[in-house]
Amino acid sequence: MAGAVKQLGDLEAEAAAAHDEIWRVASLGSQGTVLAYQGQAAAARAAAEATLEAGAELGGVLVGMGYHVLALAALAAGDGAGAQEAREAASKHISVVGEMGAMWRYWDAEAALAGGDLAAARGWADDAVSATKGCYLSWALTGRARVLMAQGESKQAESDAHDALTRAAKIEAYIGVPDILEVLADLAGEAGGYREAARLFGAAQAIRQRIGVVRFMVYEAGYQASVTALRDAMGEKDFDAAWAEGAALSTEEAIVYAQRGHGERNRPANGWASLTAPSATWCDWSPKGSRTTTSPQGFSSHRAPCKHTSPTSTTNSASPPAYNSRKKQRTTPDPSGRSIADTVSKRDHI
Repeated sequence: MAGAVKQLGDLEAEAAAAHDEIWRVASLGSQGTVLAYQGQAAAARAAAEATLEAGAELGGVLVGMGYHVLALAALAAGDGAGAQEAREAASKHISVVGEMGAMWRYWDAEAALAGGDLAAARGWADDAVSATKGCYLSWALTGRARVLMAQGESKQAESDAHDALTRAAKIEAYIGVPDILEVLADLAGEAGGYREAARLFGAAQAIRQRIGVVRFMVYEAGYQASVTALRDAMGEKDFDAAWAEGAALSTEEAIVYAQRGHGERNRPANGWASLTAPSATWCDWSPKGSRTTTSPQGFSSHRAPCKHTSPTSTTNSASPPAYNSRKKQRTTPDPSGRSIADTVSKRDHI
């Protein structure tokens, strides 16, 4: 991310020297996007405002870019109302920019979700999924998965999230992977797959730290509520152990772990990636690679060969009220501004 900011800054300077105003302004807008994903909301907003100011004379796509980066900066800052306002301003320019505007529709969906307008969010999300390709489609599917979760459509949300992860992995678009893993972790936790959820949350946080991508503050309160409820449901010791197991995975390993049991992905015959979702819930790896069986509540018992459960088996089906009763709204920022890394004790890697 830091390298991207530098390259875009160099491009902006080069374009200015060449009196190429179009590429100078486009570089400004792109810098704002990267800054937002780094969590530098104020700097992202400044870049968006500079893009709008300069783009006003150029019109069209650059004005649309400026408003969408402004919305992204607001999401990064936890300002749902600001994101919605910027989205509404940007919508006036969507028709002008054609296919370019399709790339921004997923931000429209997330801005509408942040503003609590689920109907509009779903409409924008559907538009984004149908009109985008590549990494933009992966982001669009992730955004729609969030909307579907808010609408109570967990099954379709899970399908979208796995589709998003598959596409991101195929083209190595890792910037969006932590968000996808956190969506899947939320869904796993709601379904009673506590250890899987904790592992996915741990893997997502580790990836964020490695590549320098933050969680937008607009999602922070919902994230903290999910993690806290999961910790309460599992108990401190088991939660920390599962979190550390996920954090120990590389990005590629985390993707394989999240994908196991979903579709025809040539799953290996042994090792971590060979476990199906139910199997991984029931089986854990000790520091030396041996397996231990665990109860449906996630507590380790005696050492024994790990028996794979059938695809129809259910684990942790009776979720404690603490997890299922958490707030569905995921858009209010945490006043403390603390990240999960501040509150979770990571254990040694397995």
